[in-house]
Amino acid sequence: MPTTDASAPSTQRDERDPPIILQYLGGFLTFATLGIFLDICMVAPRPWYGVAIMAALTGLISVGWMYAYRGTRKVLFFVIPASFIVPIFIDILFPSQALARYLRAGLNNRLLVEVVICAAMFSAGYACYVHYIRRQYARHHRLRTEIALAKRIHDMLVPPITRRTPTLEIYGRSAASSEMGGDLLDIDDQTAALTLFIADVSGHGVAAGVLMGMVKSAIHMRLRAGAGLADLTTDLNRVVAKLVRPGVFVTFSCIRFEQPGRAAYTLAGHLPILHFRAATNDVAELGNESLPLGVSEDESFEVRTAEAHPGDLFVLLTDGLMETMDAKDRLFGEERIRQIISEQARQPLAAIYESLMSAVRAHGPQIDDQTVLLARVLA
Repeated sequence: MPTTDASAPSTQRDERDPPIILQYLGGFLTFATLGIFLDICMVAPRPWYGVAIMAALTGLISVGWMYAYRGTRKVLFFVIPASFIVPIFIDILFPSQALARYLRAGLNNRLLVEVVICAAMFSAGYACYVHYIRRQYARHHRLRTEIALAKRIHDMLVPPITRRTPTLEIYGRSAASSEMGGDLLDIDDQTAALTLFIADVSGHGVAAGVLMGMVKSAIHMRLRAGAGLADLTTDLNRVVAKLVRPGVFVTFSCIRFEQPGRAAYTLAGHLPILHFRAATNDVAELGNESLPLGVSEDESFEVRTAEAHPGDLFVLLTDGLMETMDAKDRLFGEERIRQIISEQARQPLAAIYESLMSAVRAHGPQIDDQTVLLARVLA
C-alpha cells in the first residue's frame, strides 16, 4: 500500500492560491529595476533601448532562479552561466565610457564598489525573503490541508439527516462555525424504537470535533447493546468524565419514540426540547435540571415522557442559534425561536429549518456551531 510523507508540502495548488504568474512577475519587475539602477550609476549612460534590454535580461535571470527554486534544478545549468555572461554581453553590445574608466582605475573606485555591494546585498536579501516566504507557504499549505481534512471528517460524522418512517418525519442540519465543529446530531434505528439525539461539546474546532466523534461512537455502542435512555446517559456521562479535562463538558438531549402517542426523553445540561402541540397550537418546553455530561461522574439523569400526537413537532437545537448577537450585542433569544416554530410548525420541515436559520443569520454573524433537529409525528 503506498504511503505519503505528511510532512512534505503538497504541490497541488488550491483554487484560492494566487496565480504563480504573480510570483514570477514580481521577481521579474524587482530585478529588472537592478538593470536600470546599474545604468544610473554610469557617468555616460547607455541608450534607452540598451537599458531596456539590460532590465529585461536581468528580470529573466531572476525568473530562472525562481523557477529553479521551485524544484526544477536543471534550469540552474542555464541560469548560473547566464548570471555571469549577461552583464559581459551587455557591456560588449553597449559599452560605457564610464565603465571603461572604472575598469582602468581598478576596484578602488568607490562608486563601482558601492554598486557591486548594493547589487550583492539586493540579490542576497531577495533570496532570503523568497526562502522565508516559501517556508511559510509550505507551512500554511500543510495547515490548510489538515483543516480541509478535518472538515471532511466533520461532514462524515455529522451528515445532514432526512428520514421518513410510517410514524415520523425527521430533518436535521448542523452548521459548524469553523471547519470542524463540536455539535452532534444523529438518529438510531437499530431497535424497534427510533432514537434521536443532539449534543454540544463545549468550545469548537478540532479538539471539540474529536471529542464529539468519541461521544457519537459511545452513544451508538450503548444503543446497539439495547441500553435505555437512563442507562445510556449515565454511562455516557462516566465515559465523558474520564475523557475530558476540567472545564470541558458535553450537553446532551435525546428523545425516543417507542410507544404510539408517547415519547421518552432525557437531557443533560442541554436546552429544553421544544414541543409544538398541534391540538392546542402552542409550544411547550420539555426539560430537566441535570448537569452536562462530564461535570460530575455521579450525576443522575431523569427520563420523562411527553405526548406525541399526529401533527406534533419536536425541536432539538443547540445554543449557537439563540446566542447569536446583533451589532448591539442583543441575543437572538429563545422567544424568537419559539415564535418561528409556532408560526411555521405546519410547514415542511426543510422550510421550517430555512426560516429559522434565515432569521438567525439576519440577526448577526455566526460565532458558534448551530444545529437543529426536527421530528414531526405522522401517526
